[in-house]
Amino acid sequence: MRGLRSTIPAWFSKEIPYYFGPLEFNGLPGLILELKLNPKQTIYCTSVQLQSKNNKLLTKPTVGKHIESLAALNKIAQEVMHQKRNKQTKK
Repeated sequence: MRGLRSTIPAWFSKEIPYYFGPLEFNGLPGLILELKLNPKQTIYCTSVQLQSKNNKLLTKPTVGKHIESLAALNKIAQEVMHQKRNKQTKK
C-alpha cells in the first residue's frame, strides 16, 4: 500500500513507567515521548505532570488490550493509518 511504513519510530522512557502514548499508541515499557508518524509529522511530549498516589492523574485502563511487542504496535499503527486514509478519501 502506498504511503504505509513498516515501522513507526517511537522514543520512550523506562524511567517514566507508564505505558501510555499519543493517539492510539501505547504499550511500550515506558511513556512514549516522541512518535514519528511520517517524514512530515512527529508528535512530541512537551511536558509530564505526575501526581502523588493519593491524587492520581493517570489510571490503569480498564478496557482494551495490552500490546506485548513493538511489532504488534507497528501493525496496529498501520491499520489505524490505513483506516484514516480511507475515511479521508471517501469524503
